[in-house]
Amino acid sequence: MRRYFLAFVFLAGMHTVFAQRTWMLHSHNDYEQDQPFYKAYRLGYSSIEADVWLVDGKVLVAHDRAELKAERSLDALYLRPLDEAVKAGKGKVYPDGKKLQLMIDIKSAAKPTLDALISEIRRYPSIVRNPQVVITISGSRPPVEEYPSYPPFIYFDGRPGVTYTEQSLKKVSMISDSYANYMRGGQLDTGKLRPVLEWVHARKKPFRLWAHPDHPEGWRQMMELGVDVINTDRVEELVLFMKGR
Repeated sequence: MRRYFLAFVFLAGMHTVFAQRTWMLHSHNDYEQDQPFYKAYRLGYSSIEADVWLVDGKVLVAHDRAELKAERSLDALYLRPLDEAVKAGKGKVYPDGKKLQLMIDIKSAAKPTLDALISEIRRYPSIVRNPQVVITISGSRPPVEEYPSYPPFIYFDGRPGVTYTEQSLKKVSMISDSYANYMRGGQLDTGKLRPVLEWVHARKKPFRLWAHPDHPEGWRQMMELGVDVINTDRVEELVLFMKGR
């Protein structure tokens, strides 16, 4: 594992390119990569996603319950590697101080899973106390009005059109929606999307569409429209696209 952190030093030039852009690259369903966490991290991704289930008190990573395996825990695949990365960087997640969002999509019941998740994260002061680490909860979430009651290191993935109090909005790190909600007749309805983007940006939050076309034309379209977070399963190809655009 340590060799991956050493290898990252040699990718500093690539990382500088990312630091200059205005988009977050999001590794969707990252646990399905051949090297969960490490591949996206080495490529300088700003956001990494893991789907989780609470099973017998343990937080396990998988998209579907049938795919759960005891050895594929959030701790093993993400928390420990992130802790190692921060320690290897002497407190920094990335050499230039860029933030890394770990987006945790809860598939089981919201409150018990989130409680167990918080207990696990608290074991890592390098994560809890690090301003460069953003833990964002998506999927099953508690009611919006309860967001401010959660620890300072926990944030939430918001949705368009939700009424947020000032305090609840402070706990929202980004706002997401499904690409399918903006389709009409097989085409993207930009007239419907643009007001939503304005609403999100007026609240000074980044916007993500999940399940948008995952190829160069789709990535370019998202950037041209002003979508802030580029969602992908093709982490290496997106990096090459960003370098060549």
